[in-house]
Amino acid sequence: MKAKGNGDSGYDPFRARLMSAAPFLLLRCGFAMLFILSCIVMTAEAWAKAEMLQTICGERSGTCVPFQLTSAEADRLVASGLSVPFYAYFSAVLDGVRYIGFLSIALLLFLKKSRDAMPMYASFTLAAAAPIFSLGYLEYTSQTFHVIENFVFIIGWILIMPFFYLYPSGRFVPKWTRILFVPWALIAIGMTYFPGSVLDPGSWPGWLDVPGIVFFHVSAIFAQLYRYRKHSDFQEKQQTQWFVFGAVLVLVGIPAMGLLEFIFESNPTGILFAQLGRSVIPLALPCAIAIGILRFRLWDIDILWRRTFIYAGMTIFIIATYALTAASISELLRVRDNFWSSLFAAALVGILFQPVREWVQRIVNRLFFGDREEPYAVLARLGKLLEGTFHQDDVLQVLCSTIREALKLPYAEVLLQQGDSFVTAASSGVHSPIEVKIPFYHGKQLLGFLQLAARSPGEGFSSKDRSLLEDLAGQAGKAIANVRLSEELKQSRTALVKSREEDRKRLKRDIHDGIGSNLAAFHMQTYNLMKSIRSDPDKAVRIAELLRQEIKSTIMEVRRIVYDLRPHALDELGLVAAIKAYASNLTFENDSLLITVDAPEPLPVLPAAVEVAVYRIASEALTNVQKHASADRCTVRIQVGEGVRLEVSDNGVGVPSTYVAGVGIFSMMERASEIGGTFEMSSKPGKGTRISVTVPTTGEINQ
Repeated sequence: MKAKGNGDSGYDPFRARLMSAAPFLLLRCGFAMLFILSCIVMTAEAWAKAEMLQTICGERSGTCVPFQLTSAEADRLVASGLSVPFYAYFSAVLDGVRYIGFLSIALLLFLKKSRDAMPMYASFTLAAAAPIFSLGYLEYTSQTFHVIENFVFIIGWILIMPFFYLYPSGRFVPKWTRILFVPWALIAIGMTYFPGSVLDPGSWPGWLDVPGIVFFHVSAIFAQLYRYRKHSDFQEKQQTQWFVFGAVLVLVGIPAMGLLEFIFESNPTGILFAQLGRSVIPLALPCAIAIGILRFRLWDIDILWRRTFIYAGMTIFIIATYALTAASISELLRVRDNFWSSLFAAALVGILFQPVREWVQRIVNRLFFGDREEPYAVLARLGKLLEGTFHQDDVLQVLCSTIREALKLPYAEVLLQQGDSFVTAASSGVHSPIEVKIPFYHGKQLLGFLQLAARSPGEGFSSKDRSLLEDLAGQAGKAIANVRLSEELKQSRTALVKSREEDRKRLKRDIHDGIGSNLAAFHMQTYNLMKSIRSDPDKAVRIAELLRQEIKSTIMEVRRIVYDLRPHALDELGLVAAIKAYASNLTFENDSLLITVDAPEPLPVLPAAVEVAVYRIASEALTNVQKHASADRCTVRIQVGEGVRLEVSDNGVGVPSTYVAGVGIFSMMERASEIGGTFEMSSKPGKGTRISVTVPTTGEINQ
């Protein structure tokens, strides 16, 4: 069954609390003791390494320890501008950097989340794991410290492999990996305390030694990959990716450094570089855990610790990089004078410090904050993605995904207004508590809100974040408005097509049921008339009279159909005269109403659709005035510019506040909308009513 996320209400070892007082106190004391012992081993190991590497190979014990120089190598080192003490102390400092990296993260987890089972296990593992990568210098200098080192070593060796099977949720995945713990622990004990025994891989035959150890390492990577594919949610997948990357880097990097040592066997500067790799590469493991802790909120570590740890890591990185650069330059230029070599290295460090700091800062910003430092790149990327997007849902989804990925956020959503409320129209990521709500507009119209979750609990959005979000919201508002206009245009076109189809159906019905039936009747009556002319003249006269009346009725029906298609007055009189004629008919019926038509004479040639729409709207508006306004004056104004503007105003009783628009108002709005026009009606009780319509005269209307 798939592992449940953080929202699971059931038992989860990832969040299991160590609530019992006695075991909790015992574990805290145990960690404190282990941490102190690791610090002692770190100090003693660094001191022993510095002491051993200052002596020439074979001078003290008759044997050479790892990285100890021969007389010829020491002379070559001095000739390159570096001293033997510098070589020794630099090597010791590199080991100290490795120890500090492991111990810092172990202490961080212990101080902040020691009541959680998995963080406590990680604390023990990291505190004891640093000596695993040591080369045993204490064996040659102090047996007491060597015993302590072996004790810490065996704890780290036993704990580190199961950590691969448990990280990050605290469950053994796959389940069969739990049976590997016992043989792994026995091997660790055998190789530490019983060398040469059957438990020591060094005593195994060659066909079993290497494959046996490789099996455990492969099983560790396999467990993480299997967890990633089968059991991890989104957040755990991000943590697993970093952890596997760090583990692979260690498994590949350490042998690579061994190969480098072989290549630079007689080159002290090359050996320094190999030691740098041996010390820095193991830090990939704690750093991978740290990235999971800091970037992906593993075990909910506080934000302050994240900033502190990252900048400490950046400082260590810069120091190590500059030390390597100085050593390489000295070897390359063969500077023999230590003073001038050191001065040159210091100058190089001064030159490179600021560019490297800015480069590291950009990496840190991109890792934690995404692309907020490059707002124009984000805007350009969003614009490019929106270029081929023609649906509102797609625009909103692109907006959510782009913002979430650009700012490294866990969740983003867009709310759009529906009725009196706002509903989620698109979202991206794993739902998390909302931290910020950004409105987006088109002009002064509020379209909706962009809601975002913080990168981690309690972390707000900086001014840079908000500035970028406002820019993105502005661009998104324009895109959404354009898409809406496009969709409204499509809907308008669809409505127009439907309206035309309805007109065709109505015309077909009128012709077929009205004129068609009448013509069929004419045919029969004409036949009867022909038969009755000689035999019964009186009957023939009656048939002829009936036929005449029906022909007259059919003519009126044809006129009605034609009038519905286009008022005949427009063809006979023109638009202005037709409106005046219609107004005269109304004033004839109501002599107390004075209608004035104000329009330029002559009007320019207008598209037929515009003429019909203006005439129909004006006729409907005047009819409303005559029936409902109780007005004594009404003015019709027509203005022609880029479009035609029609205004019908009266001094009547106005429209009451409780008025509900009827069929007449809707028909005027529909006629204006069909040809891309606008319709406005304003009224105040007792102060008359004004209807304003604007319709275009260019573009598709002319066609």
